[in-house]
Amino acid sequence: MARSETEDLCNMDTFFSFTELLDDGNLAAFKGDTHDGEMRKVQNARLREAVEKSTVEMPVPYVQIRNLVNDTEVPAMQLDVKSMVLTCDWRGMFSAFFADQKLYEKKLSEVV
Repeated sequence: MARSETEDLCNMDTFFSFTELLDDGNLAAFKGDTHDGEMRKVQNARLREAVEKSTVEMPVPYVQIRNLVNDTEVPAMQLDVKSMVLTCDWRGMFSAFFADQKLYEKKLSEVV
């Protein structure tokens, strides 16, 4: 069953996939999927707002590494909505991601 445009506007997650390392390997670039027409304008506005309003208390991006997902901080995150390319400090992101995962596993083992 095809989704309506309204349903698509309500579920506009943008997925970014790794493309290359930049700046002598310090930054990683990720290319995002895009929508067309009016939906693209809405997607761009939502992404701009997400990047500008992301805080530690309300992180916007979710990071997925293999089968693990976390709302990890993404250091030095920059987004070019025109080209739909996101860049970030990948080492800092991985460090934060796996530190969060280790803490989660520790707390989980204390409960179980």
